[in-house]
Amino acid sequence: EDPASSQDAPPRPSSTPSSQDAHRPQDARKGLDADFSIPKLNSKRQASASTDMWVDAFAPKNSGEIMGNATAVKEIKTWVCSTSPNKPPVLLVHGEPGIGKTASCTVILKEYGYDTVECNASVTRTKDDVNSVVDTLFGGGRFSTSRNPFIVKRKRALIMDEIDGLHGSSERGGFEAVLAAVNRLSRVDPGRRSLFVCICNDFRRVKEKAHALTQKAKVVKMWPPWPNDVAKLVDRICSLSGMSLEPLARVYLSQRHKDLRNLVSAMQFLSMGKKPVYTLEDVSLCGEKNQFHDLYGGFK
Repeated sequence: EDPASSQDAPPRPSSTPSSQDAHRPQDARKGLDADFSIPKLNSKRQASASTDMWVDAFAPKNSGEIMGNATAVKEIKTWVCSTSPNKPPVLLVHGEPGIGKTASCTVILKEYGYDTVECNASVTRTKDDVNSVVDTLFGGGRFSTSRNPFIVKRKRALIMDEIDGLHGSSERGGFEAVLAAVNRLSRVDPGRRSLFVCICNDFRRVKEKAHALTQKAKVVKMWPPWPNDVAKLVDRICSLSGMSLEPLARVYLSQRHKDLRNLVSAMQFLSMGKKPVYTLEDVSLCGEKNQFHDLYGGFK
């Protein structure tokens, strides 16, 4: 159990809430059955499949817009704002792909005044890659030596996504470099003005390859959204983009898509067809992932 979670309750973010947030229903912060709010697109120009990335347009802009996962959101906020000396030096958020792990961490950190930098560990895989990113963000060469004091004028957070893609072998040393960076940051920045956030899909692999890292981390599990929440997102996308779905097509998208990123991208792709109404057949052929076929079936 995280000692910090029992000592520190998450305070309100430092920024003054907007009038829209002030009138937001309280259940919007609890999650599952809340009226999920989607940021409005330009009223003069509806969502365009050719120019706008809907994944960005429909991403949450504050923690009140995070879909579900009320417990996880509270745990992340508690860790971010904790000043306890027993605070875990790294946050590890895991869950299925596309459910909003990175987006949730980003908006929460920004609400509490952190400048965020995101890197993808599937690209930044080796020891040298990790050290380069960490040293650049947290003070250059001074970060790697204890003789020079580490002074951070602004609060910074490094979000390392897909750390289950890091190399764990001794010759590559990606996981070892992350663990070393966490230890150095704890030593030279005891005030916790700089935060280290790791995100992964496959927690089991991370635990096998970097057990010491998971032992030091505050581990938070995020869950896929409920179908009724997905249905609300589908309705809002249709409302803002001008798309029309048959009832069965709406149900299919709500029931089959736990990956929100894939869902939004699939609907953007569908909208390029400019059809007056999209049918169940249309949506069932779009956006499916992880489909397996035999060799002959792959050429049909």
